[in-house]
Amino acid sequence: MSRPLVVFGGKSTALEIAEVVRRFMVDEYSQVLLAVPDDEDADGSSRLHLPELRARVARSTEPAGYIISMWDQGVRREWLQLAEDLQLVPGSVVHPSAYVSDTATIGRGVYLAANSVVSAGATIADHVIVNYSVTVGHDSVVGSHSFLNPGARLSGHVTVGQRVLIGSNAFVFQGVSIGHDCLIDAMTYIDRNIEPRMICSSKQLQVHKRVF
Repeated sequence: MSRPLVVFGGKSTALEIAEVVRRFMVDEYSQVLLAVPDDEDADGSSRLHLPELRARVARSTEPAGYIISMWDQGVRREWLQLAEDLQLVPGSVVHPSAYVSDTATIGRGVYLAANSVVSAGATIADHVIVNYSVTVGHDSVVGSHSFLNPGARLSGHVTVGQRVLIGSNAFVFQGVSIGHDCLIDAMTYIDRNIEPRMICSSKQLQVHKRVF
């Protein structure tokens, strides 16, 4: 197959996605192209600014795939529009060590990182990032364009809205719903329903003198 995969972004998660494709998905994608913004360096080969990207995609004999790596929703909207203009097709990237139940549903443009788990009956909508060692419990739903950072834990029957950021090692209790556009801080314990557009953090450091 001769089609490339365009990864929007040139740092962090983009590099991790690119590595998975190059090591484990060569039968599906012939090459990985990192689409980088103008303020990042391009090399004209695998790191491309927009004009170079347009030219490279135009030479592809099959529709190129794409995946968006960054969280910023404004940037995501821009990249989505660009992908539509270039007639790119959303492509998912799944690390071979990820566990996906046979009864789970995975959308398009999804990244499942190493050691992530998507349990029985769970649904991952389009353009979701499920990072390292994340667990999505049984019958849970994660809305489109949400981002689950490393180590996050969703119990069973959890509903996560669209464009939600779940911080590293956060824990969401069984049956809880989190509304659209919420930010959940790292290591935060969510034990109740959260309305849309909320910021949640339970980090309140307390320092006590040791008594000997």
